[in-house]
Amino acid sequence: SDFGRTLNPNGNDGTDHAWGGNYMMMGGSVKGGNVLGQYPDDLTDDGPLTLERGRMIPTTPWESAFRGIALWLDIEDKR
Repeated sequence: SDFGRTLNPNGNDGTDHAWGGNYMMMGGSVKGGNVLGQYPDDLTDDGPLTLERGRMIPTTPWESAFRGIALWLDIEDKR
């Protein structure tokens, strides 16, 4: 999916929109096999990052993937 989904099914056995998503990076210089960010230790309804109906609070901002690309492109960091 190109956008986040809930972990629990809805009434039609599908899933609803949530937060988060994924990125795929390809190329010869990519160091593959890594998950960046914090993977939740507890995916149950009682987990500290679970809100309701399988919606998880993200721990990594979605735009953080672009920092690595900007650095690779030698774009100057102006804060």
